[in-house]
Amino acid sequence: MGNELLFLGLFTSSWMLLWAAAAAIPIVLHLLSRRQRRSIRWAAVQFVIAAQQKSQRKFRLWQWLLLALRVLAIVLFAIALADPVIDASADVPLERRPRLQILVIDGSMSMKTRRDDGTRWSDAIAAATQRCDDAHPGDGFLLLQVGAQNGWIVDTITYDPVEMQQTLASLQPTDSEAAFGLAIENVSRRIDEINSDRLWSGAVEVAIFADLQALSWRSVPVQTKLSPQASWTIVDVGNRDVDNSHIDAFHADPGFFVAQQPLQLHSRIARSPQSGSDPMLVQLLVDDVVRESRRIAIDPGARSDVAWQVALPAGEHVLAVKIPDDDLNADNIRRLVVEMRSQLRVACIGADAAATRFVATALRSGTAGQLDVQQIASQRLSQLPRDGFDFIVLCDWGPLRSEDARWLRSYLRQGHSAMLWLGPGIDPQAFNREFSSGDPGDPLSIGRIESLANVDQYPIDPKGYSHRISKPFQSHPDSGLITTPIFRYWKIEPAADSNVATVLGIGDGDPLLLSKRLASGAHLMVMTTAVNPQAGADGEAWNAIALWPSFIPLLQESVAVTQTETGAADTTNDSTSRDAGVYPVERDGKTVGRFVINPPVAESDLAMIETAQLPERLRGADDASVETKPEPQALETTGVPLFQIAIACLIGCLVAESWVSRQLRLR
Repeated sequence: MGNELLFLGLFTSSWMLLWAAAAAIPIVLHLLSRRQRRSIRWAAVQFVIAAQQKSQRKFRLWQWLLLALRVLAIVLFAIALADPVIDASADVPLERRPRLQILVIDGSMSMKTRRDDGTRWSDAIAAATQRCDDAHPGDGFLLLQVGAQNGWIVDTITYDPVEMQQTLASLQPTDSEAAFGLAIENVSRRIDEINSDRLWSGAVEVAIFADLQALSWRSVPVQTKLSPQASWTIVDVGNRDVDNSHIDAFHADPGFFVAQQPLQLHSRIARSPQSGSDPMLVQLLVDDVVRESRRIAIDPGARSDVAWQVALPAGEHVLAVKIPDDDLNADNIRRLVVEMRSQLRVACIGADAAATRFVATALRSGTAGQLDVQQIASQRLSQLPRDGFDFIVLCDWGPLRSEDARWLRSYLRQGHSAMLWLGPGIDPQAFNREFSSGDPGDPLSIGRIESLANVDQYPIDPKGYSHRISKPFQSHPDSGLITTPIFRYWKIEPAADSNVATVLGIGDGDPLLLSKRLASGAHLMVMTTAVNPQAGADGEAWNAIALWPSFIPLLQESVAVTQTETGAADTTNDSTSRDAGVYPVERDGKTVGRFVINPPVAESDLAMIETAQLPERLRGADDASVETKPEPQALETTGVPLFQIAIACLIGCLVAESWVSRQLRLR
């Protein structure tokens, strides 16, 4: 039998053989059950005894058989726990030994690119399926799909290549980016786990089926460490001669999103170098209906900005820009969801009529028909309706009560936005109690008041005009934003929250305007100085903001930005497995709106990486199949697992034991 023998001690968990000691239990019970009898000779029954002795010998044979079956069942149970293997490596060629094959499939958007008579994805699945067809007896399989989630499809070793082929056939690529660095880490970690748990003792091969899209692979450092316990192979399913134009961007200008008011839209089209030079058809769709079509002259390999203007009725609308089909259609349409209101309701609230007058006048300037601005003299927010306004401005707000804070939290969670100007009447302790909880989920958690700055003249820092509120001022230096006189303000330490941004700075780096984007899409903004220039005691001047030309655009941009981000939803698919498209927004079990997922722009660049730029152990001379030789650790003696055979024999023993026991009872 040579190398087909099962060597004692060749077990994955040999210490489990200690359970075989339990085989002594039925032997001991058998011996204890034997009773010592005293024979009394009686002539009248000699012939009967002779017949019984003949029958008794057969009965003992059945008993010994029953005992053997019970002992064998316990021994087989111990062997099964020890996970036996057959040593099949002595005379079997290395290339025919069982391997653990880890199949890694690129499931990113670029794999949808047409290739020959199919797509890159279909060719990758075909190559992986062929690998299963060519599997050796005893080969194990694992399967991982690369994408935003880098999820294991099959994370427990399976020995059924047909089942693996069926799983491969059920997979689909997603409109997401490929994170190969994370995928390689996941595979290397899984190999280490398999080795530490002794789940596999033979060769391990990792096969990556990918299109070698340059942007995806350039994020993988050349020095990336691949598990030395495996050989790594790339099966290249990419094709270099592709025609793929795509839409780089599509967005709406900041505004109030009021019905029947002109909505300014901007899109950027990138034309493929392989496409022709004829004008390209570009279409604007509103709710899946073509609203406008244009033929735009774009040179091959160039980009062009295309502006649109559209007036929409009140309600929610899905806007889209579309270009003709090519080798990758997933990026030929880009969408935007806009919520058009009949009129934007804004409330200016404060006890000081002067403060509310400044804000109301600025917001009404040039916005007739778009903003419904109301002035409310009150310091009790809890008495106002939460759904009565889309945006509120709290002007030089005085002492903050707990019930007012609860009202404001509820108001913000409903998707509305608010702006708070901190005048001299604010109570720092009350403010810190409500606005510095440190909980990112708390809509009011934006910062903590440290102190009141001394009277001085402080410069304004626009923070590089990086925020959407300050950005329009960058091209209008004469608007007076950075020259606005500020004499006094509250020093605030912003909350450690990635959603809290410093829009404008002041003094030695303190915030002047803070903005927090909430989960509902709304905003909370805090201005650390007063809106009324003469807000202090005895007319003490705090600033000249309301008297400066930048005041009107600053306020209107603050309102417009909050409406842009809540009214125009554009989500790029860089963190979800969903395909690009339109999806419902649900709240409390009800559909309250829609949002869009757009394809990642990075996946539209179908340029392929050069082999020399791959991690060192993934390089090779042949671009079509880049292979590396196995490391010495992968050339260990391999074995064929016999756990299933041991379990089958155990079941057979139990069935036979039951049958023999029944025969003994009948006798």
